Amino acid sequence: KSSKAQANPASLRSYDWADALYLGAFLGGAPTQYVQFNANGINIISPTAITLTAPQVTINASTGVAVNTPDAAFSENVSIAGDMSVEGTTAGTTATIQGDLAISGTTTGTGDGIFGGISVSTHIHPDPQGGDTGEPVS
Repeated sequence: KSSKAQANPASLRSYDWADALYLGAFLGGAPTQYVQFNANGINIISPTAITLTAPQVTINASTGVAVNTPDAAFSENVSIAGDMSVEGTTAGTTATIQGDLAISGTTTGTGDGIFGGISVSTHIHPDPQGGDTGEPVS
């Protein structure tokens, strides 16, 4: 064992339980929880949950990260450097942010923005000369 090569045993011991190999993976049923190493990468399979616990977790991906789930929750601080796209798979899908949102830079969107129940594209103001202003001009 110490030379990691074929060698004679270090003692005259024979048929000792300490020398046994467990072949349960060959004799048991199909696994439901495992780590798979293949040519396409590494798959971690679990029928329940996978939890990563560490002071910090870093994902370095040169071509992208995909999160495919019907529900994702992020707590505390979330930092995204670079472009961010939130897309729904069905019409009317909404991305909800509870709490404060700070945006530094230009915000571009299609459709309307509604803040405090007031539409950005159709709101009006009282005109100091009387009446109301018209809707914003695009």
